[in-house]
Amino acid sequence: MSDPMPPAPVPSESNPTPPPRPEAYPVAKNPNVPLIGIIVALALLVVAGMILLVALLGKGSAGGEGAAGTSSAAGNTATVQKGAPQDPQAQKLQTAFDQYTEILDAPAKYLTALDLNNSSGAYKYALTEMNGDGVPELLFGADDGYGLLNVQVFSADGSGNPFVAPSKVLLDGVASGGGTRAFIMGSKAGNGIIQVLGSALNPQWYCNRMVLQGSELVESENCDFTFGESTPILNTDRAELQWLDVSDRSALQKLAGPAGAAGAKQPSGGKAADQKAKAIAAAKAQGKQVFEGTIRIMSHAELLGFQGAPEPNPDYSGTFKYEKYAILVFDRTQTVTGTSGDGTGMQTDSAKLLCVGAYYAGVDSVDTTPEWVPYNGKRVVVAGTAEEVGWPSDTSLPLGEPRGGGDVIFSE
Repeated sequence: MSDPMPPAPVPSESNPTPPPRPEAYPVAKNPNVPLIGIIVALALLVVAGMILLVALLGKGSAGGEGAAGTSSAAGNTATVQKGAPQDPQAQKLQTAFDQYTEILDAPAKYLTALDLNNSSGAYKYALTEMNGDGVPELLFGADDGYGLLNVQVFSADGSGNPFVAPSKVLLDGVASGGGTRAFIMGSKAGNGIIQVLGSALNPQWYCNRMVLQGSELVESENCDFTFGESTPILNTDRAELQWLDVSDRSALQKLAGPAGAAGAKQPSGGKAADQKAKAIAAAKAQGKQVFEGTIRIMSHAELLGFQGAPEPNPDYSGTFKYEKYAILVFDRTQTVTGTSGDGTGMQTDSAKLLCVGAYYAGVDSVDTTPEWVPYNGKRVVVAGTAEEVGWPSDTSLPLGEPRGGGDVIFSE
């Protein structure tokens, strides 16, 4: 039998039970505490990271808006550039196109250097580069009625400033009766234009390079030669010009590119051109003849000079100084039907002009020219029946040309 366990000591004031010894790391009393701390710390880091990310995103968004704005601005800029006006050179050509169109629309207003009294009313133009600025010059000529174009040069720089119109008149064509031979040629190098002058009766010809100097045309190089000989200027630098009737705007429209070709500004303006076409169609549907050209008010002497004819009635010259005529000069020779002067019926023949108004002093006291004065120098379209037109049988002016015509159905 084993010894019984000794009894536990009875606490007494002299031998108290010692308190538990304090531990150095109280936290170690719970073995889960370190894991929770790590999780909490990680959670705090995640939250802090999220806060920082949000802050950065917010800043980036603000900056991003700036960037997006920049990108958007860049996008807008690109959009503006795509839909913006043309590049500077294209804009210059468009401006020149508009200015030249105005000149072709109103020849009498702009051909200030030309004497149009003897003009047949036929106008032609050509475009050629003369000074290397990329904007071709306009050469605009009026037929003098004798086979020559009297040509004036117009130069637009495309800036919107008034174009330059030198006063020097050039010639192009072959005069009737074996007279003057004149040719205007362009320059391949864009260095002015070349004027060649001669005569069928003289082998000595003259060749001048004409350049723009300020607002005038001046000679910069001469090359007189015997007809048939070669010349350096003509052999190496000449460029043939394309002369077009004023009604053909194809070359001018190319100047403005697609906008011009699409009719950005057509000869008489878009709506006006439509109105003219409709007026002509309506007149023809009514069986009327249509005459198109330029109205010119002329005296007896001016009309004689225009037709290039001697005085047919010298015995009555005392009264001629009072006569005046309103003449519709056709764009080109036209077939006209009217009553014959001998009263035998109707007569159909070709005509260059139509006398729409006149005052024959001492013969007819009725002056029918005033109604045409507002149209003087303007292009008009006149329509009338054959009965409203008459062919002459006498030697009154205009010689051999019809009179009458009808009413103005369109005016530019």
